[in-house]
Amino acid sequence: MREWPLALGIVERVQREVERLGGLTVDAVHVSLGQLAGIVPDTLRRAFVMATEHTPLAGSQLLIENASGRDLIVTALEMHS
Repeated sequence: MREWPLALGIVERVQREVERLGGLTVDAVHVSLGQLAGIVPDTLRRAFVMATEHTPLAGSQLLIENASGRDLIVTALEMHS
């Protein structure tokens, strides 16, 4: 399952950004997912939920926008204090 390490990578990157910004609460993580990436969006969402358990990101949503190409890019974070 390729989605699990990708979900872990997203969580790690977002946690670093949250720490840099002073510990805000993340409501949603927006990603752009290339249609040729070979990633199943629903499986990535489920992996993200599991990867965020017991972390400051628990309960946040992974919002996936379909794109052309092969890239997976974190495009935005929705956060509050």
